Amino acid sequence: PLARRRKAVGIAETVAERTFMTDFTYDEFVTRNLGFVNAEEQARLRAARVFIPGVGGMGGAAFMLLVRAGVGHFAIADIDTFEVSNLNRQLFATLDTVGQSKVESAAAGARRSNPEVQLDVMGGEWLDRIEELAARHPVIINGTDDAKAGVRMYRVAREKRATVIDAYAATLPSVYVVRPDD
Repeated sequence: PLARRRKAVGIAETVAERTFMTDFTYDEFVTRNLGFVNAEEQARLRAARVFIPGVGGMGGAAFMLLVRAGVGHFAIADIDTFEVSNLNRQLFATLDTVGQSKVESAAAGARRSNPEVQLDVMGGEWLDRIEELAARHPVIINGTDDAKAGVRMYRVAREKRATVIDAYAATLPSVYVVRPDD
């Protein structure tokens, strides 16, 4: 009965139905960005390519904010699955995603906000592809907690002239930006 009444008055029954009822356009999606950025800068964001190894805590938050800002192309990687202990601090961790792949959950979450976002989704093989990834993505946001992988990523990023943005949670959160000439 409730479903029939919803349908009669034009209320979607599910999120999937609402998605099909929405006419998504990138221009409307980012319209509130204008003023913070101009149209030319927004076009640069849409064309931008960012690589994010590690989409749990800091990497996941950065990923979603950049998706919502209108960045158009990402490579994302993670080898882990969500656990209950992630619920209090990782954006894509929900009761529905516990036990699921972090990278697949992050990709699905991003597509729910921007169905046009271009994603290269991978697991641990990202480290074998780091040279190609750093060459194609001028910005890398390090969300990994693997020091050995991080050192390799920094070295390759410098060689390929990519900028690395990194953050470490300590007593006071810190953000580091390392440019190729640093």
